[in-house]
Amino acid sequence: MAVRLQVLKLVETSNVHNVSKLLGIPRRTIRSWIDQKDDILAFDGNKKRMKLSPGGRPDPVGLLECIKEMRVRERALTSAHMVALIEVLDEFAEEFHRSYRQYGQDTVYNETGFYYDMQPRYIWDVRRGAANISSGEKHSMRMTVVLTARSNGTKLPMLLVIRGASGGRIETNEFPTFPAGHVYAMQNKVWMDDDVWKTYLRSLLLPMLVEPLVLLLDNFVSHVSDESYKIVNEELSTHLVALQRLSVSR
Repeated sequence: MAVRLQVLKLVETSNVHNVSKLLGIPRRTIRSWIDQKDDILAFDGNKKRMKLSPGGRPDPVGLLECIKEMRVRERALTSAHMVALIEVLDEFAEEFHRSYRQYGQDTVYNETGFYYDMQPRYIWDVRRGAANISSGEKHSMRMTVVLTARSNGTKLPMLLVIRGASGGRIETNEFPTFPAGHVYAMQNKVWMDDDVWKTYLRSLLLPMLVEPLVLLLDNFVSHVSDESYKIVNEELSTHLVALQRLSVSR
């Protein structure tokens, strides 16, 4: 039902031939849905079909039909989603370049994070028993690295978020031995929370500023909070621009 509603919405602004080519659905099927438009729009049940036909354990012919049906559905949904996403991103890019065209490539900064998780070195188990991981080895080497680059390709120092308690032994004794030129922060889940984000803005980005800039970010909670906008606007004299929701992978 969701696919039918999608098709009916698309044919309002296009023709049957284009919609059929875009979604991979036969034109005859689309025309039959148009004839049933009133009934489809009036449908009040679950619009997500959970059962594939034919049901049960299919024979080779039935299995082939099942696979074809799945491919048609996935192609329709995926194509429609991709078309919508491309349109949203194109509109965002056009608006961004129109609003900030006065900024050069050396004043547009793009920030993104990379998450690393090293697997445990040792796993122990009793014969015929379930494998167990020592609590000290479980995700012991997790780390998030925040990278920032200007539009001209210049890279800024990195922010490395390390697993542990703020103010603990690692921060007190080991931070001074880490390579100079980068910024380090502690967080129990090595995640970009509000405190780590403020460290990034004040300890890494602020010292690098020589003129107002545009900071392009994904739509993460800490990035788009009221406090984040206040720090960026008042302390950094910078424009914060968030990408559209769901436009980046998580």
